[in-house]
Amino acid sequence: MKQALRLSAALICFGLLLWAALKVGERLLGRGAPFLIPTVSEARRAEILFVRAMRGEDVGSELRQMGLVATTHSDAGDEVLRMSELPDECKGLGEYRLRLGTEPRVPILVSAPHVGSDLLTAEVVQSLFDAGPVVATAVNTAHRRSPCAGTADVARLETHYFTSFTRAFARVHPEGRAIQIHGFNPDRRGSEEGRRASAIVSDGTRDPQGAATAIASCLKQSFAADRIALFPADVDELGALSNAQGKMLRKAGFNGFVHMELSPQFRRRLLDDAETRDSFAACLEAA
Repeated sequence: MKQALRLSAALICFGLLLWAALKVGERLLGRGAPFLIPTVSEARRAEILFVRAMRGEDVGSELRQMGLVATTHSDAGDEVLRMSELPDECKGLGEYRLRLGTEPRVPILVSAPHVGSDLLTAEVVQSLFDAGPVVATAVNTAHRRSPCAGTADVARLETHYFTSFTRAFARVHPEGRAIQIHGFNPDRRGSEEGRRASAIVSDGTRDPQGAATAIASCLKQSFAADRIALFPADVDELGALSNAQGKMLRKAGFNGFVHMELSPQFRRRLLDDAETRDSFAACLEAA
């Protein structure tokens, strides 16, 4: 009898330990709140709410239903709206910022879809938001190789809040620019041009026009000591040909999408040197 009781107690203890281990595993692996890929209707709803937010409407309660918490704060006299998923969640809904009440000459969205794997890109986005003509930012909150269950690369997702926000920006600012920041490792490039580049600029096509060529030309003049490459004329890699946001924007008739791959050294200089950052930000408005 005593042996049976001891066995039962041992089994109960083992069961509790197993349950605790599974709960810890769920948290570490993100299984409790798996990476969310919205449906077409959910992505469309997000786009509508983002458009309304960009036009100054209070959509906080509706955003909450989507899983995003909206907060506002003052920054250099401007009102900044931040929309982000709750801390410690692993749904990868993204984080979005809007500078409200401003009328820039060229409205600019700067985004980074690979925060966590493209190092310092979130910091670069924030620094450009703080320094320049940028009125909106978007960054991912669960990177493509994170422990979140079912995680994905948002730069390849047609239905994601990141894409919805980008599309909303294009609707509200049809003459604006959507700049997407990435980071690359020169040592892993397949060409000598790629290995020597400080920045690779493209618009997701093999025939870049408009914003991409203007920005690349400005950067080449402002950073003459660096190697600024325009895809595919100067380098034939990292051209964003499969980028979901670029494809979506071109289909919608928006011509301001610019994809920028930055070397580690160039990213660091953007953060550490105000003159570099100001010159870079000025080129985002280049005509």
